[in-house]
Amino acid sequence: MKKNIIAFTLFALLFYAGGEVSAQQKKEDKSKQDLRSFYKATLRVDSLKAGQVEKIQSDYKANLLVVERDTSVSGQLRQRRIKAMMNDRNNKLRVILTPLQLEKLVSPVERTVTEPTVKDN
Repeated sequence: MKKNIIAFTLFALLFYAGGEVSAQQKKEDKSKQDLRSFYKATLRVDSLKAGQVEKIQSDYKANLLVVERDTSVSGQLRQRRIKAMMNDRNNKLRVILTPLQLEKLVSPVERTVTEPTVKDN
């Protein structure tokens, strides 16, 4: 009898945990779908391009969080890394979007990023 109760409890916990993961996955999928719909409407592109834009943007944002949380680098190095990521993102977006679409998506400050000048000692 005791084994049955333990087995049932374990089964219920595993079933509940599986439901939590599924709910989280559904929430993430819904969020991505909402972003794609936003890009599709704002940029007036098809679903394929909206998906590409969503992927580029989400990768950029994830990498940006990693750089911002890295406390082992100095402020200047952090800025250079962020600017390099902006350039990379912008170059990827330029391949699939028109200049007008790019204006709608990327802020003017982030649109034209140049490397900072390094002073010689």
